[in-house]
Amino acid sequence: MGSLRALDMAALVRTDELPLEVALSDHLLYNHFPPVGLRWLQPCVDAIAAMSAGRFHQLITPPDARPPIEACVLVESLHLDAFVYDEDTDDY
Repeated sequence: MGSLRALDMAALVRTDELPLEVALSDHLLYNHFPPVGLRWLQPCVDAIAAMSAGRFHQLITPPDARPPIEACVLVESLHLDAFVYDEDTDDY
């Protein structure tokens, strides 16, 4: 659901037309049903940064005192792959 919208938002982030946090907020609220709360915004930013740096299994602290989750699991679960930069291929 909304993968094209996520790709469009990620493209705007790459060209500095939109801050990552704004694009992710839109993605979390409008590309999921039910919407994912914005309390997940910072964990998503952290997971994207970890994945982009090749730290796929870095533990990310989710909101609400939940147990830590691996970056790759969070990216997969919330469909954040459009926002992950691959340093090896110099591509998203």
